Amino acid sequence: MSELPSPASDIDVTRNVATYTAGQTVGDSGRFELVRQLGRGGMGVVWLAKDTRLKDRLTALKFLPPEVRFAPAALADLREETLKARDLTHDNIVRIHDLHESPGETFISMEYVDGPTLSHVRLENGGRVMAWERLGPIIAQLCDALEYAHTRRKPLIHRDLKPGNIMLDADGRLKLADFGFARTISDSLSLSLSTNGGAPVSTSGTPAYMSPQQLQGKASRPTDDIYSLGATIYEMLTGKPPFYTGDICHQVRTEPAEPLRQRLADFDITNEIPDHVEAAVAACLAKDAAARPQTVGLVAEMLGLRAPGSSAAAALPAGAVTFGGMPAPPAPGVPPSGAIPSSGSIPVSQPAISFGRHTPSKTSMLAIVSCMAAGALVLSVGVWFATRGGETGGELSNSPAPNSLRNIPAAFSGADISKKEDAAEAERKRLENARGHLLVETLPAGATVSIKGQTPLPSPATFHNLKLGEHEVRIERDGYEPVTRKVTVKENETARLESVKLTQYFGSLAMTSPLPETTYELTAAEGFTRSGNVPVELKDVPVGDVTVKFHAPNWEPTSRTVRVERDTPADVWAPFPVTTTLSMSSGNIASIAGAPTTGTVTLITNPDGMTVSTGGKAIGVTPMTLTEQEPGQYTYEFTKAGYQTKSETTTVVAGQTANVNLTIPAIAAAPTPQPSQPAQRRTTTTTTTSQTRNSQAQAQQRQQEEARRRQKSENVDRTINKVLDKLKYVPIPSIRF
Repeated sequence: MSELPSPASDIDVTRNVATYTAGQTVGDSGRFELVRQLGRGGMGVVWLAKDTRLKDRLTALKFLPPEVRFAPAALADLREETLKARDLTHDNIVRIHDLHESPGETFISMEYVDGPTLSHVRLENGGRVMAWERLGPIIAQLCDALEYAHTRRKPLIHRDLKPGNIMLDADGRLKLADFGFARTISDSLSLSLSTNGGAPVSTSGTPAYMSPQQLQGKASRPTDDIYSLGATIYEMLTGKPPFYTGDICHQVRTEPAEPLRQRLADFDITNEIPDHVEAAVAACLAKDAAARPQTVGLVAEMLGLRAPGSSAAAALPAGAVTFGGMPAPPAPGVPPSGAIPSSGSIPVSQPAISFGRHTPSKTSMLAIVSCMAAGALVLSVGVWFATRGGETGGELSNSPAPNSLRNIPAAFSGADISKKEDAAEAERKRLENARGHLLVETLPAGATVSIKGQTPLPSPATFHNLKLGEHEVRIERDGYEPVTRKVTVKENETARLESVKLTQYFGSLAMTSPLPETTYELTAAEGFTRSGNVPVELKDVPVGDVTVKFHAPNWEPTSRTVRVERDTPADVWAPFPVTTTLSMSSGNIASIAGAPTTGTVTLITNPDGMTVSTGGKAIGVTPMTLTEQEPGQYTYEFTKAGYQTKSETTTVVAGQTANVNLTIPAIAAAPTPQPSQPAQRRTTTTTTTSQTRNSQAQAQQRQQEEARRRQKSENVDRTINKVLDKLKYVPIPSIRF
């Protein structure tokens, strides 16, 4: 946003606006961080700021003078004007966000436009004027914006239209700023100051672009903006507004504007201006509001920016003569707006401006008189039928019509019905072509909003030119439950779906690590964070991509990104990279390059020869040692004919050996009858069997201890060899194990 000073302000109230500096924070809880000043106008100072609540989105802040804060009427008017301006959702109008009030400051936050004003564009154009070929497309966008504001259910008048309030963004799109704010602040302050004995603020707006009616303080009308539009085009094509020196207010009220070509000749400037453009500008600058084009749409037609005929009938002033729905030819001296001012509406000393317009010919006037006569004849037919019908109780009389009416075509008898049908058809077509708008805001923002026949947009989303009637709106965002709403779009109105709250999905995530004392830090969408120790299983992780960062003593941190789904549990393994740092002081060999990342499992049973299976697949017989096993939990099943089947679960840790040592009982057999024996022999046999079993258990225990010592020795040997390989030719003071 940028704003040029008003050249005709009697009092600059911004002299009392507080001084701000870059980096300073303003607003509720320091929401906005000021970046740089963009401009200063008669009614405020504009700064570029970052909105810290919306990821530092750039926004423009217009700081208002302290007189506004201390004038209750001005503040109330400003609140009302802000509410009106917030409803303007057009691509060519600067979006108003909010009015911020605090004890020390009052400012308006609005859309930031990164581009120059139309005044700057003219000066940077290589000369003092703009060619119509370049200006025309810009004015077409300006007409669209004004027409949108003027034709709303509650019309809004700009009241300060001028090149300094017209901007172009980086894509060349026009943005119209300051809808009604300058007038509201000025009028309220003027009333407040004069009531309290102070010096009143000058009339709002900039006199060089204000209509005579606006200078007189009359109620605002669209024709005021139309006058300002004409003055703006005048300046762009000639280098100066119609009146720019001396008593401008007096000239605006009483003096006719100099023709554009004459102004160019006075300034010794060459610029090709089409005849129809010069005539349209002259019509806009008519002193009498009734003599101007009555709608911006008609101005666009007269400038050749729209197809002719779409706005003429609607733009006729009250009392204009029409024939068959078409405007009468313009009277002498009246601009080509289709308007015929009432008698005495334009004083003789103030003729309507006309650049090259001609008086209608006698042939044209004869045609007008003929049409009027035909209209009188039709009216007399209606009167006669109405009179005769009254004599017969409301029915048509069978008495013959007067001779003067017998030859009227039969079509006149159904004229009223035909007119109603035509009107209904015209209304149907009008509504078919009428359009409305839709604004969708979601919590959180960034959801995809879809409407049938429209390009999907991210929220907050504004859809323009929607057909009237009911539309189905689909709102989707990754990790959230989709939402479907129905909304009715009305003519020239903006339907709203505001603060649509989306329901977030959650899933579960399990985390494991091959190293002890591992911790994690998890981050997900919308600022979701968790931290703690591994292993762990979280049940409330937002659906979507999450990032987990793992930490372990003497290891470099490592990160993994994993997708969490709503119905499928997710898991993530900490993939620690190999570190090359040797900590001699701690003597921790496990932190040296090449530390083991797998473990070992030793399986011993009593008796030997048990078949070992895991995952339904046999992998060998006991005793056996499984090396290079990935860390985690494993379940083994032991089977052998004549013995019970048994399962055992063990956990494998990197660099360690998990021992499984089981005694599996035999299946009890049915007792076989034996002949009686002497008691002494039975005792001897029992003693011998017990000694044998004890001997076998002791041997088995020795084997297990030997296997453990051997495995530990092998691990130490491998570790030392890798350390020596890394530290080849480097003397090592001492390594303790």
